Amino acid sequence: VFVKRTIERWSDCLKAFVLDNLDGIFLVQELERRCERDEFFHPCFHLFLQLLYQQEIINEDHVLGWNNKALESNHPFTKACLQKCEKFIEWLSTAAEESEEEDGEEEEDEDEDEEEDEEDDDD
Repeated sequence: VFVKRTIERWSDCLKAFVLDNLDGIFLVQELERRCERDEFFHPCFHLFLQLLYQQEIINEDHVLGWNNKALESNHPFTKACLQKCEKFIEWLSTAAEESEEEDGEEEEDEDEDEEEDEEDDDD
């Protein structure tokens, strides 16, 4: 509860530091390093990650970007983090795919509407 309130309190400040995709990935990597340094936080990485996501400090691109980089690592703590985040990553990946599909359908609908408008103009 304390961590959640702290993140909520500092969310605007943290958001100000995440200006692009690389900043978001860097924030997640730093969170991982911080959790690794303090044994108390070892089991908490995935919870912190979800809180940052829920507060919209980071987005799915940041989490999935971190995941892609982390998959290349042989570091034991990173592997443990990946394992703990597996369901969250899976959920984000599925949501991102569904969102892309919806965007594609909306673009197709818009294209069809434009074509119909052009045909109406020809009449």
